[in-house]
Amino acid sequence: MRTYRITDEMIHPELRESGKWIRRFLPYFKHSTFRKANRILKLMKGRSGKDLRYEQVWIPRDDGRPDASKLRLCVYRPPEFSGDAPGLLWMHGGGYGLGIPEVDEGAFREFIREIGCVIVAPDYRLSVEKPYPAALEDCYAALLWLKDHASSLGVRENQLMVGGYSAGGGLAAAQAIYARDKGEVSIAFQMPIYPMLDDRMITGSSRDNDAKKLMTEHLRYAAEHYFAGQEGE
Repeated sequence: MRTYRITDEMIHPELRESGKWIRRFLPYFKHSTFRKANRILKLMKGRSGKDLRYEQVWIPRDDGRPDASKLRLCVYRPPEFSGDAPGLLWMHGGGYGLGIPEVDEGAFREFIREIGCVIVAPDYRLSVEKPYPAALEDCYAALLWLKDHASSLGVRENQLMVGGYSAGGGLAAAQAIYARDKGEVSIAFQMPIYPMLDDRMITGSSRDNDAKKLMTEHLRYAAEHYFAGQEGE
């Protein structure tokens, strides 16, 4: 079996340093590792830089239970904002089992500076808490909320976009299909960036790579936990 040896030169310069840290502290993803990392990330919740208009919104989850927990949304707008902007539903990455919306604020600053959009980022349920379809349903609830509140947010309802990195990119692609099938909201544009789309690991580079950012074992672990109980469906 061929193993794809990934050298530093093959990794984009912006990702090399973070890849080294991932391999040092997360050589192989484990359930306990995800939980410990998420406890640390929770300390960042509700904190944002001064150069963004930021607020948190909690909306009910539509799962039929009267005691259902609320879904946290992070809403970002330009510091000087007059409305009439595109709306972006952004899903964070983290292998479906790690992360919070605030980790992508660097990207939010770039998006807002370039296109002046409004960003809604859901703190969706992670696979270590609840496997598929929990994250998909949370993100769709956030998309409907973005549509229903477009006017008050200063968003053009005919310019709703979805996007995300890695697992967030996979969720963005899933949102586009889910929304099409539901017929409740129209998506104008999708932006899945290096998305996690295929859990079969059938391509050569997916089966046997040792990339310092994400290696095959990382991806396999993430997929198995996200789709727990769904094998063969």
